[in-house]
Amino acid sequence: MEKNFVTYEDFGALGDGKHDDMRSIQMAHAYANEQKLPVKAKDGAVYYIGKEAITAEIQTNTDWTGAKFIIDDRDVDDVKKPVFLVTSSMKEYELEIPSFEKGQKQLGDRLNTDCLITIEDSFHKKYRRFGPNEDNGTEQTDCFVARKDGTIENFIIWDFPKVTSCVAHPIDADELLLCGGVFVTIANAAECVYNYYWRNIEIRRSNTKIINMKHVNTEEGESGSPYRGFLRIVDCAYVTVSNCFFTGHKIYETIGSAGVPVGMGSYDIDIYRSSDVSFYQCRQEGIMDRTRWGLIGTNFCKNLYMESCTVSRFDAHMGVTNAHLKNCRLGWQCLNAIGHGTFVVEDTEAYGRALVNLRDDYGSTWDGDMIIKNCTWYPAEPCASVVRASNSGHHDFGYVCHMPHRLIIENLKIMDGKFSKDQDYQGPSVFNDYDEAICETDSGMEREYPYMTTEELHVSGIFTESGKEIRIKENPYSMPGLNRIYLGSQDTSIR
Repeated sequence: MEKNFVTYEDFGALGDGKHDDMRSIQMAHAYANEQKLPVKAKDGAVYYIGKEAITAEIQTNTDWTGAKFIIDDRDVDDVKKPVFLVTSSMKEYELEIPSFEKGQKQLGDRLNTDCLITIEDSFHKKYRRFGPNEDNGTEQTDCFVARKDGTIENFIIWDFPKVTSCVAHPIDADELLLCGGVFVTIANAAECVYNYYWRNIEIRRSNTKIINMKHVNTEEGESGSPYRGFLRIVDCAYVTVSNCFFTGHKIYETIGSAGVPVGMGSYDIDIYRSSDVSFYQCRQEGIMDRTRWGLIGTNFCKNLYMESCTVSRFDAHMGVTNAHLKNCRLGWQCLNAIGHGTFVVEDTEAYGRALVNLRDDYGSTWDGDMIIKNCTWYPAEPCASVVRASNSGHHDFGYVCHMPHRLIIENLKIMDGKFSKDQDYQGPSVFNDYDEAICETDSGMEREYPYMTTEELHVSGIFTESGKEIRIKENPYSMPGLNRIYLGSQDTSIR
């Protein structure tokens, strides 16, 4: 009886955990793509993937259930080559569009199908990083979903007066499924420098679902280069990751661009220039292990969603537009973000020195609203602020920096009892002292680069384990823009 699927053994894979099966894996997927057939791994097989720079391109459903893949990174020919690359049979193409306006909602009759559009303006730099890993910024970048009729689904966050790159990435109508598999990375032992390893599963196809997958790291030694993300999602939309297990990477130290020691960020999940990416019931062990870097890093993304996930850290580096975390558990590196739109955190248990840390290396900016509902927070330090920011006003990040325009905090339990015997502990605050140099005579308007502070604050249902009342801000002169405070049903003006 003729099979209706492809196996790696059809192309010579042994699955014994010793012989390198990568060429067989690559050929199996190439044949499956051509014949439009699914691929199925052998239950109980152990596929060893060695040093050769080989990538298996996946365009059909793949079931890895019951199989293990050993990815040996101790000596590889090309650290930038992914092991698996998930792509669409529809090819991306360039669009000749000279400019875009912030908030633009129509693209015109240019598309063959629904697409994710990525745009760049290399004449303008954003995200000029400050601190130990300082840099001169990156090309102004955005992405959005556009329908075949030209309707733009997402909000364009910048004006693009001169577009230098505009690429349409077609969105497949059918869902591609990757299921199961245990992936074991034998970690590299390279020099502790920023030479990122890919050696991963890279998703470049919209409408993809990954379920029941597990990734672990082994043999992390005294040195190692960082990883870009074992699961990397790039230039696509509508990707779902469900019931998967990931592992934090050991933190190694190197010298940053400012000439001082820094811990190297090494994420197990990396999301880049993508929209509508969702995680459900994903988890990792050891979310409070301070020897391991946090799990998720993102750049230039829109509409990120996490539900019922347990991770040590969620981190939006160079801007996320709209993010929503529901019923999650966040570990020692907690929640770090900058960006635009609406940020919602609800029904979540969080650890960390702040519940939300607005990254100071990118200006501590959130240009939009933030909503925190029904959460429990365990502060790691007695200087406990729900929202932490830092911006001196003396660095040009490439954009005007904002604290959330409107901050809503409802039904927050602050478990600060361990600090209650500290005589210097004054209780938690909503905002920290984001600029310790501000004084009574400084309105904040004399800064070289302004920092637009929160305009409207809603606080209700706050419980503190210490019994101390929550303060609005540590420094009474640090919020010049805040003119409306709502405490439960009470409306108080502080003009």
